[in-house]
Amino acid sequence: MIHKPANNDRQMIKIIREICAERNITFESYSYDWILKLSRDETAMYIYGYQFPLNDAAAQLICGDKAALSAVLAGCGIPSAEHVFFMSPSSMHYIGADGNWERLTGLLKRYGKLVCKRNSGSGGNGIFTVTGQAELERKTAEIFRSSRSMSVSPYYEIINEFRVIMLSGKPRLIYKKVLPHVIGDGKHALFELAYRKYGADIDKIEITAALSAVPAAGDRVNIGWKHNLGQGSEAAVIGDPDVIRRLSDLSVRAAGALRLNFASIDIIETAAETMVLEINSGIMMENFSSSSAGNYIAAKAIYAEAIESYFDSRS
Repeated sequence: MIHKPANNDRQMIKIIREICAERNITFESYSYDWILKLSRDETAMYIYGYQFPLNDAAAQLICGDKAALSAVLAGCGIPSAEHVFFMSPSSMHYIGADGNWERLTGLLKRYGKLVCKRNSGSGGNGIFTVTGQAELERKTAEIFRSSRSMSVSPYYEIINEFRVIMLSGKPRLIYKKVLPHVIGDGKHALFELAYRKYGADIDKIEITAALSAVPAAGDRVNIGWKHNLGQGSEAAVIGDPDVIRRLSDLSVRAAGALRLNFASIDIIETAAETMVLEINSGIMMENFSSSSAGNYIAAKAIYAEAIESYFDSRS
């Protein structure tokens, strides 16, 4: 049964409907717009969520497993953020491990500050920083209440985070994720400046700054630590040829290692190195495409090329 569209607030649905109307492609939707069927002549393609049928199943599953991806990239000699896998106590028998605490506390002693997150998932949800044993136990228990597995990484002092959209072996879009921030005026507290800029959307930001502080005029102050566009960060398209070249080289290597045809690759810069943070095989550009008319056009062009590449491969 084909359901009536019930998810039209998703930018991707709007964009793909436009693409289909412009390119003589039949559009059908199932499961409240979560499954899309696009047909031209005798060929049909399905899009599940944000997953296009351009990558093989194994590569998609590896991308969705943070610890597995970290291990695969390390095995290929590609710089990547370390993610260590932990199974929930109720599922420990599947891997034959003898508990988590010795390894967890060992990582905490080694690095001093950790990031704990669900091993699968996106959007910056369910991610916590920890610096002490009691906090580590609380956050681990919280993650395991909703997830069978967890990945733990050192806390990286990120200078910049970028996203590279790869399609058919080439970077199609590179942008920087700019942390939620305000510019001081020497008069108002951070809270007033933040509320003036973000309004009700301030609730989406995990605040890490002292909101009572009054920054000097012209001072830029980051008020959150997560680079997710859905949690207050902003996209700034990269135009610097040197930055594009450097990020492109790493992205091509990472996508090639997994034979990914369509993926978004998150890359972080620290004082020591540039490395892959994670790879998403589902291409979500909701916040990016809604932030400006130019970004909408850029996202639409990428989705259109992905759709055409599938039909071309079947002709």
